[in-house]
Amino acid sequence: MKKITLLEWAEQNYSKKFGIGTLNKWARNHLITPAPVKIGGSWLVHPNATYVQKTIECKRTEHALKELKQSTPANFNLNNRTQRIINNG
Repeated sequence: MKKITLLEWAEQNYSKKFGIGTLNKWARNHLITPAPVKIGGSWLVHPNATYVQKTIECKRTEHALKELKQSTPANFNLNNRTQRIINNG
């Protein structure tokens, strides 16, 4: 099926007008499924795609991974909560 731009998709699916910055952020942060593809600086999306909100578990995992990336070998002590999130426990 032919893909459309984010603005076309938003106009078809929402009565509220969203700015291109908001739509680009949704695409970058994987908040649209199936995921849009960026071709030549423009995001293209399947016409039947939907907006999805991230679950709290997803947000916690992202936070834990961010904390892990910021750690250096000298301060690599993760707290119990972060270790539990990384290990999906």
